[in-house]
Amino acid sequence: MTLDFYKPCTQGEVEAFFKECFEALGWTWELGNMEDIYNIPAVYQATGQFWCLYDGEKLVGTIALRTLSEGVGEMKRLYLLPAYQGKGLGGMLFDTALRYAKESGYQRIRADTEYDCFASRHLMNKNGFVEIGRYNDNPYAEIFLELTFTA
Repeated sequence: MTLDFYKPCTQGEVEAFFKECFEALGWTWELGNMEDIYNIPAVYQATGQFWCLYDGEKLVGTIALRTLSEGVGEMKRLYLLPAYQGKGLGGMLFDTALRYAKESGYQRIRADTEYDCFASRHLMNKNGFVEIGRYNDNPYAEIFLELTFTA
């Protein structure tokens, strides 16, 4: 497995990856709920980062971090292809984003998810995230969480 930063030359495979992930979850792939994926450099890399996990040449996972406000980041787009789930790779991606956030000086990290996203909720609970009130207008989000880094 190789972890790398997003590069614009991989845009096509990133789009195909998310389409495959969404279909595996039974969700509809729509431009309206993926606008950030069509503009990764501006949405994520301008103030944070977007990572791609590869098995050889195949994109198998992603995670992203972006700045919401001074000292506050948001973790987004933690996805793995179904065949790669349950192998600790989601935890590795999660840890990468948390380490980057800490090293970049974030004081808090937020995330949103859905009730049926058990793996992501498990990772957040395991890492000390606590439920907070709604902080964004994501129509698909049902749970909002935050982690405060201690000195």
